[in-house]
Amino acid sequence: MIATLRMAAFMMMILFAGAADLVGKLTGGAGEFGYACAIHSNKVVVGAPRANNSMGEAFVYETLLSQVARVVASDGAASDEFGSSVAIDGATFVVGAPGDNEKKGAAYVFNASTYSQTTKLTAGDDGEANDYFGSAVAIYENKIVVGAYGAFASAFDAGAAYVFDRGSLVQKLVAADSSEAAYFGRAVAIHIDWIVVGAHQDSDLGPNAGSAYVFDATTFNELSKLQASDAFNLDNFGRAVAVYADTIVVGAYLEDDLGTDAGAAYVFNAKTFDQLAKLVASDGDSNDFFGYSVSVDADAIIVGAYGDAGDKGAAYVFDTSYTQTATLSAKNGGSGDVFGWSTAISQSSIVVGAYGDDDLGSDAGAVYSSLLVEFQPVASSLLVGSDVASSLLVASVTVELGSDTSSLLVASISVTLDFQTDTSSLLVASISVTLDFQTDTSSLLVAVELAQRGTDYRPVGVIHICALAGPDSVAVETSKWGADASTHLVTFVRALADSDSVAVELTQRRAL
Repeated sequence: MIATLRMAAFMMMILFAGAADLVGKLTGGAGEFGYACAIHSNKVVVGAPRANNSMGEAFVYETLLSQVARVVASDGAASDEFGSSVAIDGATFVVGAPGDNEKKGAAYVFNASTYSQTTKLTAGDDGEANDYFGSAVAIYENKIVVGAYGAFASAFDAGAAYVFDRGSLVQKLVAADSSEAAYFGRAVAIHIDWIVVGAHQDSDLGPNAGSAYVFDATTFNELSKLQASDAFNLDNFGRAVAVYADTIVVGAYLEDDLGTDAGAAYVFNAKTFDQLAKLVASDGDSNDFFGYSVSVDADAIIVGAYGDAGDKGAAYVFDTSYTQTATLSAKNGGSGDVFGWSTAISQSSIVVGAYGDDDLGSDAGAVYSSLLVEFQPVASSLLVGSDVASSLLVASVTVELGSDTSSLLVASISVTLDFQTDTSSLLVASISVTLDFQTDTSSLLVAVELAQRGTDYRPVGVIHICALAGPDSVAVETSKWGADASTHLVTFVRALADSDSVAVELTQRRAL
């Protein structure tokens, strides 16, 4: 534990083995923030569709959990529910607004660098009221897929999906065996060669048993209709879909093997369309709704189960051999948070939405983030000066990092401390320190020295504290001090000096 290091980078670090709490928490303030989430590279997009009288908003964060943009539709109106779906790839992100224009729906395209709106997508003359175009969105490079599960396609509510290239509509996708109320398009995904569209109320194998369709992302030909090997009535297979390379994951959140509506997820090969695995939670139980959200990348599959533990919610991590490796939950989460309602993964970094979180108000919502890596501390030490009695609050903070640093996750940490005072006796007004961790470094040393000779020492801003809380979790605490808080800082420093806490953990990265 250390008060003077800004530990934002460490807020996302966590050891995934068994059960773990996610501690990197984002909040938007209101509007079911976390109803939808997406991540690519260093950016996270979060939807809050009930904000501003359900006009909706979306937020953009960098991976270090700092908000960089807050966007709305250029023509937004009440009940548009902008933010009901989000997707991001490279320099572009997309936000769905299924309530737009009498629920014909729309999707908005933004530049991920400037955060400016570039295009509004609609179904054009094909759109009708209650199509819910924008209820699902996906993007890969220049192609955007937008679901409209209420669209007419030879039958009412059969559903459709629309494919856009650089903002121009190039294809409308419908199921070859369209049927009434199949809700084709309620979930969509795209990656490289494949487009996957869920139709969770398709009744081919029983009422609402569900299905998912695979299309060629270039020719748009329908290649296969996927169904669970053990499909049954009301499973809702296809409510969530994800694809990465040759792996397709389909959620069936009302599947009953482990109890009524416990849920399951199924893995398929995108080339052969063979079912490779059926995933269930190791602690699955009735009303978990496991499979309501799914996401996949090269290293892992994430499955959300928002109903777990009385709607507190959970998410489960599976490796590429389809073995469950972790159960994730929100640190200090509560009943009704619905953690796992949305999930996303990119380059071993994940986000999990909990739109029912009430910390900032009823259903204000939250999103949690972490990294899918294993961490091993190298070495560290903490030295705090003892000259507190003479008003020297902190004599020095020294961090020594050990020798086994050949595989470091963290490239650098910036440390900034700002102080204000109305006396002239303040020795140090501000300090900025950067720790640079080089991969071939055998040892590192940094010292931060603060001195003050008066009695009116006023730290401002926020200091982040990170400490290993157990074998599989990281505890993060944020502390703030106001104008009259000098005595609190003294107490805090004394507590550090008297503790055995680790000051900084330099960690090595190892694949799961």
